[in-house]
Amino acid sequence: MSPSTNNQTFYSSLLTQDCLVHELEKLQIVYHRPSGQTHILAEDSGIILKSLEPSGQTLNQLITHLTQSYDLFPTHGIEQDLNDRLSDLARLGLVHISSSS
Repeated sequence: MSPSTNNQTFYSSLLTQDCLVHELEKLQIVYHRPSGQTHILAEDSGIILKSLEPSGQTLNQLITHLTQSYDLFPTHGIEQDLNDRLSDLARLGLVHISSSS
């Protein structure tokens, strides 16, 4: 399944059920139990993971949450940048991507 930026794609964090997380300054150290791998994430990836609801959010819902919570202004291309980061986190097993029909 290829993630898209429409409202039919949902992203959810797998941190609560599959990972142990330790914060170290501006980094997050994430131990992914199923794979046995440890990931070191930059601050922005940690913020994205913390912002995702376990039940899932659309890309637009996540952008709204991030801009309101962190007093940010959405910029041109933010959807693609965020979608790319979410896809990277999904490849690591830290985000689940699903779609509704």
